[in-house]
Amino acid sequence: MEYDELVYACAVNRIFNYSCDKARDLVWRFSRPSEIFSLNRRELTDIFGKGSHFIDEILNPLQLERGREDVEWADTHNVRIYYIQDSDYPWRLKECPDAPVVLYFRGNGDMNSVRVISIVGSRKMTDYGKRACEEILESLAELESPPLIVSGLAYGVDITAHKAALRLGLPTIGAMATGLDTIYPSFHRSVAAQMLDCGGVVSDFPPKTSPVAINFIRRNRIIAGLADATILIESTKDGGGMITAKMARSYDREVFAVPGGIYDKLSEGCNLLIKESYAEMVTGKNSVRSSLGWKNISKDRDMRAKFLIFESDNECKKGIVGVLYEHKKATVDDLLDRTGFGRGELMTNITELELEGRIESDLIGYFTLKI
Repeated sequence: MEYDELVYACAVNRIFNYSCDKARDLVWRFSRPSEIFSLNRRELTDIFGKGSHFIDEILNPLQLERGREDVEWADTHNVRIYYIQDSDYPWRLKECPDAPVVLYFRGNGDMNSVRVISIVGSRKMTDYGKRACEEILESLAELESPPLIVSGLAYGVDITAHKAALRLGLPTIGAMATGLDTIYPSFHRSVAAQMLDCGGVVSDFPPKTSPVAINFIRRNRIIAGLADATILIESTKDGGGMITAKMARSYDREVFAVPGGIYDKLSEGCNLLIKESYAEMVTGKNSVRSSLGWKNISKDRDMRAKFLIFESDNECKKGIVGVLYEHKKATVDDLLDRTGFGRGELMTNITELELEGRIESDLIGYFTLKI
């Protein structure tokens, strides 16, 4: 029986769900996942070695039936399935050696957002941790291009990050340790429902997957792998947030930790990461975006534009910048009409402003501020 390629992909995901490195090697070896299931026992033995349990699982027709059920379930529950060879599979996660071959996603968020931050930490956070989490997010929300916020929908730091993101208008995605047919913990269903409009929920586990302990550890790689940087708010030395932070570091991502008191158990993990240079210390609400070079472009642009308009002694340049500041973009003809300067003088000053890196033009001929 022939199936859609997505069915074969979901079957591979089920078979290799806890061996993603093997799954990745396999799917990159073949152009289509269906080719894997056309192999005979001898060919599979050449790949996996004699006695591998993966051989029997690939040859078991029930795996394809389960894959078909997964695809049908996704179709009827507004769930998008991303296959690792798809062009829109999250590119940051694809870089990770243990990335899943399939992701189930429900929501409207963009996992390929220009900026993505993961926030993790203890399920038993303090008021200090809550304040730190909320103020860091407030700072990130001020950016002209604010980031997508990723966490795990758990109690404590996770749910605080999701709720703060929703309050601030930031898109937020929760990575699940279950299938998307289950929101765990169930107490957070209402928050997860709100997240669907400006973010969503994601999992590499097929439906009907229970919230067993190992799955929470495995989902941490999704949280770390989706993001440019991971922020550890509070954690004991052996907390789950520590695992996520170390995963992020292994993926060559930025890691930040909020420091705490030397006698505070919930700060032991953060302080240890900072001491061992695993993480950069968060020194204030703006320190994360500053360290990442994420400037508040809109405010910086306003300040520099106003400075040039009011402080420059070149009236023509002041006029050009003033028009672009007010109207966002303009052609040469627009600038001629709105500044009142002649074409020769205007073009000379446009060229100087371009060379100074203050304005730029696109292929259509519109000038915009670059300062």
